[in-house]
Amino acid sequence: MPGFSVTHMLFADDLTLTANDHTALQTMLDRLRVYAQKKHLIINTAKSEIVHFNLSGPNVPVLCIGRVPLVHKKCFKYLGMVFHKRMSMAKSSEHAVGPFMVSAYRIRQFVQENSLTGRPHMPLWLGKTYLH
Repeated sequence: MPGFSVTHMLFADDLTLTANDHTALQTMLDRLRVYAQKKHLIINTAKSEIVHFNLSGPNVPVLCIGRVPLVHKKCFKYLGMVFHKRMSMAKSSEHAVGPFMVSAYRIRQFVQENSLTGRPHMPLWLGKTYLH
C-alpha cells in the first residue's frame, strides 16, 4: 500500500529438534542460534525446554542456546500430543483423557438437545468431526 511500511513484525512458531546424541543436538542449537541472528530473530530461551528421553541422573548433559542453559523437563507437548521422557503412553494418555471426556460430554449434550438420540450414527459422525 502506498505510504504504509512495516517496521517491526513479531513472529512465533514451534520448533522441535531431536537427536540421538547430545553433541549433535547442541550442534543443531548452535546452528539455530546463528540462523536466528542472521535473520534478526530472537529465540525465547525462557520458553525453550529440553527433554532427555530415557536418560536421568547426575550425568544429564546441559544444553545451551548461546550461553543460556535450557531447562530440563519431564515431558513436552507438541501439536497437541504429550511426549514423556520415559515414552510412557500412560503418562501421555493422562493428558488426553480430560479433553476427550469434555468433547464426549458436549457431543452427548448436543445429541440430546437436538433430539438426535434415535439416530445412533450421529454421535459417531459428530465425534469424528469434533476430534478432527
